[in-house]
Amino acid sequence: MFGLAAILAATSIGWPYFERQTPRISELLQAVVASRVVWFFSGVIPAVVFGIRLSEFLRRRRASKAKSITWHPPLEAMEAFARPFLLERLRRIQKQIIELEDESRQVDARVSELQEASICEDKKLRQHYVDELLIEIAKQKDLSNRSGRSIDELENCYEAMRADIRAKLSNGHLMAKGFRSPHTPTTPEVMIPMGEWRFLILDYDDDKALAPNFEYIALMIGRHEN
Repeated sequence: MFGLAAILAATSIGWPYFERQTPRISELLQAVVASRVVWFFSGVIPAVVFGIRLSEFLRRRRASKAKSITWHPPLEAMEAFARPFLLERLRRIQKQIIELEDESRQVDARVSELQEASICEDKKLRQHYVDELLIEIAKQKDLSNRSGRSIDELENCYEAMRADIRAKLSNGHLMAKGFRSPHTPTTPEVMIPMGEWRFLILDYDDDKALAPNFEYIALMIGRHEN
């Protein structure tokens, strides 16, 4: 009871002071409330905006890292996706064939010149041209044989590349799509199951995948690219 009386007495004595401080207390309370509103707009909302932007950034980053597929017709796919040593062999043979063709054109032109020149009336000069003509004709035959061997080597290289691409289609390293034949306008393009490559034949001349009783036409071969 004495304690309560003391509190009441102190309150009655100090009330005039608290009454004079009421406007200041009110201002402090309003400042606290205002600071909380400011904190909300300067803290929570920017955090939400930052979270949205971060989410959009991560989404775009994932999209940029998503793998795209590069598609090629079969022959282009063979020259793009075959094993490096096969591609190196292909380039070497192609270069060799080009060089043989250039040399053959030069020899053919020389043979034509010598044939015309050998018709001259001077017997001694005519014999000279004939001897040169025989040499150039021998070169023609040699170049023809070498060109034939190079073409055979090129065909063997393409066969090795075709086998390599077919193996990669079978194990899923590459993928293929096409239209089942006979094709109708409403028939959609389909992805070819890799298991079918155990019996499908890759026809790179006509862009087909051939099976015993059906085929895929307008064939395209692709690979995931980073």
